[in-house]
Amino acid sequence: MKNLRFSFSHKDRSLPLLMDSLGYQWEQEDVQRPKGYHYIHWLHTQSGNGRVEINNQHFYLPSGTGILINEGIPHSYFSETNSWMTAYFTFGGSLAQEVLTLLGIHDYVYMDFGIEEIDQLIYRLITTKDCSEPNFQYDSSGQIYRFLMEFKKKMNLMLADDYRYQSIIRPIQDYIAIHFHQDLSNQRLAEIVGFTPQYVNKIFKEVLGQSPQQYLVDFRIRKAKELLVKDRQATLTDIATATGFSTVNYFITVFKKHTGLTPGQFIRWYSWNASGET
Repeated sequence: MKNLRFSFSHKDRSLPLLMDSLGYQWEQEDVQRPKGYHYIHWLHTQSGNGRVEINNQHFYLPSGTGILINEGIPHSYFSETNSWMTAYFTFGGSLAQEVLTLLGIHDYVYMDFGIEEIDQLIYRLITTKDCSEPNFQYDSSGQIYRFLMEFKKKMNLMLADDYRYQSIIRPIQDYIAIHFHQDLSNQRLAEIVGFTPQYVNKIFKEVLGQSPQQYLVDFRIRKAKELLVKDRQATLTDIATATGFSTVNYFITVFKKHTGLTPGQFIRWYSWNASGET
């Protein structure tokens, strides 16, 4: 079996998670995406070797390693051997970014173990006889969720053995969880673990794929969503203050940049989906 590839042209974009494309035993060509890809992208090596470049960092993908790249993240990848065989799938959906944020998955995650299970998942999906049927997208939505849950487990195992995460990142995450409503500068966050802001920023980007400030903003936006849903009587000023944003206008700007919606639009969207209307 070689060069299996399937792209879904008719997508139900109301699904919380939806499949965009699948590939298995694919002879991987070189790719350059200066503006990133418009879906979340998983790619792993089955044979040969490849190199992925993100934010001036290089990740080598020998057999049994893979990488998850979020949508809109500029990247490129190249073959390091005469033949580079990969398996991949791309996905999105109305709640895809919500799920990734809740799981602590940001710009990208490199994975170097447990790839066999993901490989089998892609194989089952691309070889099913119903792959081209309209209802397949609903079945595959559940498979994407299963993949993300397994991926999170593997991330936890990987981070548990990472000294950088345990000694630098985790203490800052714990501090942010309590003090996110306060003014937290890079200097203040670095003081918590006794390193320079430059070094802390470097470690955050290496391990999580984002800076401490990006992590802080993601956390604040998540808390803002919780308040918008739980307390309908709260004003935007109340929520902005409670989540550490200096002004209402700044809060609205950042919220829309992260979600694609204003806070008011988010509440209407949430209410519509919670009501079960179609």
